[in-house]
Amino acid sequence: MFSSRVLQASIPRLLFAVLVLTSTLASPLAIPTKSNLHRRQNAPFAVTGITDSGTQLRLEIRDLQQNADQWNIYLLGMQRLQSMDQNDMLSWFQIAGIHGAPFADWDGVKGNGKQDVGWCIHGASLFLSWHRPYLALYESLVVAHARDAAAEFPEGDERNRYVEAAKTLRIPYWDWAKPVPKGQHTAPDSLTTAQISVNTPSGQQTIASPLYTYRFHPVEDALRSAVGGIGDFLETHRHPNQWWVANTTNNDGGWVDSMDQFQSQAAQRVFNIFANYNNYMNVSNSGWQPNGGVSSKYDSFESVHDVVHNTIGGDGGNMVVIQLAAFDPIFWLHHTNIDRLGAMWEALYPNSYLVPSPQHGNIWLSEGQVADADTPLQPFYADPTGTFHTSNSARYPKTFGYTYPELTFDDPATIRAAINQLYGGMDAPAKRSVTLADNGYAPPNATDSNSNPRDYVANIRASKNSIGESYNIHIFLGDFTPNTYDWAKDPNLVGTHGVFAKKLAPIGDPIHVAGSVMLKKTLRQHYEQGKISGLTEDIVIPYLQKHLHWRVQKMDGCEVPRESMPELKVMVISTEVQPAASPYQLAKWVGETKLHLEVTDGRPGGLCPGDEY
Repeated sequence: MFSSRVLQASIPRLLFAVLVLTSTLASPLAIPTKSNLHRRQNAPFAVTGITDSGTQLRLEIRDLQQNADQWNIYLLGMQRLQSMDQNDMLSWFQIAGIHGAPFADWDGVKGNGKQDVGWCIHGASLFLSWHRPYLALYESLVVAHARDAAAEFPEGDERNRYVEAAKTLRIPYWDWAKPVPKGQHTAPDSLTTAQISVNTPSGQQTIASPLYTYRFHPVEDALRSAVGGIGDFLETHRHPNQWWVANTTNNDGGWVDSMDQFQSQAAQRVFNIFANYNNYMNVSNSGWQPNGGVSSKYDSFESVHDVVHNTIGGDGGNMVVIQLAAFDPIFWLHHTNIDRLGAMWEALYPNSYLVPSPQHGNIWLSEGQVADADTPLQPFYADPTGTFHTSNSARYPKTFGYTYPELTFDDPATIRAAINQLYGGMDAPAKRSVTLADNGYAPPNATDSNSNPRDYVANIRASKNSIGESYNIHIFLGDFTPNTYDWAKDPNLVGTHGVFAKKLAPIGDPIHVAGSVMLKKTLRQHYEQGKISGLTEDIVIPYLQKHLHWRVQKMDGCEVPRESMPELKVMVISTEVQPAASPYQLAKWVGETKLHLEVTDGRPGGLCPGDEY
């Protein structure tokens, strides 16, 4: 165990320590290649991850880019995977198609004939665990192609460098909740660059970036029939300018700016889940649990994940449609981050895990089927004998040969320190010149009588399929523009709860989801701007009664009348916060959770007396 002093010193240099650890784990090995993988197709394909080079780090995409050799070989691996024949079981098309359309069998695993959704799990407890072997499958293919590419370079130092880089390569994640330096976007430039220069076995070349889009070759009729016009796209798109035009272009500025606006709310929500949610069944999925009481937990990693899908996809982009999302390369960066957040939470709360609970119907589960930690996660085999992975077999990342920077020391204290550093914001302990608490840290604004010792949260529940497609619920604090198309960039927008749904889903399917929007930071800003005279409860609640608003919006920008959505319920709760006294602790909710019906009673979509919560 590291001493407190050593841990404290290590946190600012966490990435350096991680990179040193990574380099020491590598060992000489024969390089498995894509051709090795193909020889195994006569037997069930075992999703084992990459275990021939020890446990290696999945890095944040910006950090991976700093390693020029590994970044280059990663891009070549992605390019080769995307170029494979779409009929090949291990092609980009077939792997992405597991998630949704074209609703096909995979690796000989037969579905139940349900033709409107794929194998993925959403809104239920298997969400995190099902996606873990899915990511491990994708990772093994990217790395196999990267190793193939490395082996094709001419013999010499260059080839040796790329071979070494490929040995320890793991897929990166994109941390969209992490603050970035002023002047930078939350989305790195590599995600908005259509053409990119890479070094290939034939020399330096400029190629279509495999991070920017996937080009269908050809466009499949199965996609057209699954989702209508969007299935005509020649390539994947993000926030397309015209979703019904096959050769439309991306509106990169639109989704990038929206992600910039979402970053602060994402950080607050992620921090709150880490600090105040101690039940896996809450954090793992967006499903709403009725009659949970006033202290019921509404947010989850899946709920935050849904906002990212909607924000990137926009009106008709791949990421906004469950059936088509996984074809977009950004899907894998996004879901790797969700896997990372889940793994960090699991390390903080190791005694809480999946318990038996009903699932939503898909190609392999019937509606309401009860699943537990031993339920087979189809279609992913754990070994060539035909045994499927389960949530228990997929519980730990190291099983698949990877881990994350925050888990390097396998110590909850360092994980909490990283959470404070990355997402703590105004809740993170601040270094003071005078020792007010252990290690010279004290709660932020410790001497300020208006330091807002309560968290205020807008909890939201709704039907996943209220309108037959994905949609957003915006929370405003103050007046907002009547132009619905500008809501996503309105200066008084506090946050958005995204509902990520199937395209052309039957309206009214009984899937209820929940999420949260954090109000405290915006209230603090309004106090500093003189809009509110204080942050005590007797001042805040009347202010929210007058100024808190919510609206529902389709992805095409049109408003959905709140009166047409009887399942929609917005409520406001508040809880006292116990500040953290050191960087190895998290500010936590304590005491009674209060429900403030006076803020929402009698308003369309607002929680009223007698409603479930």
